[in-house]
Amino acid sequence: MKFSCKVEINASINKIVTELTKVQNMKKWMKGFQYYKLLKGDFFEEESEAIIMLHIAGKKIEMKEIILENNLPNSFKSKYETDGVINYVINEFEYLEEEKTCWIQHQEFRFNSLAVKMFSTLVVSIFKTFGKSILTDFKNFVESEN
Repeated sequence: MKFSCKVEINASINKIVTELTKVQNMKKWMKGFQYYKLLKGDFFEEESEAIIMLHIAGKKIEMKEIILENNLPNSFKSKYETDGVINYVINEFEYLEEEKTCWIQHQEFRFNSLAVKMFSTLVVSIFKTFGKSILTDFKNFVESEN
């Protein structure tokens, strides 16, 4: 399953990248965020690995994050793994104006089991809504920091 979403943020690309790459900010904008534990490398460094724990809809979700490519401030690619699901994410930042940036996120979900594949077809809209809400929550956080 593939989809893209985007949001315009009233902030410069440099401000967005600065706020996005501070691990201590994750709890301020990521719903359900519990903790981030670095396993290998440094935060946002290529090939770094970490565990992200979220608590969403009464369920704890542990994801392994791997930064595949870091071309910030223009883009970065990451991979998230959890039970039966692998999520590849490409994040791109486009300059619109001095204090306006478009964040475009391309997501690809791959499912490892038949049960998860069948379930995913029923909840496609939930995946898309959650993806968009992450961008919107970050937008609201960054704009409130200005």
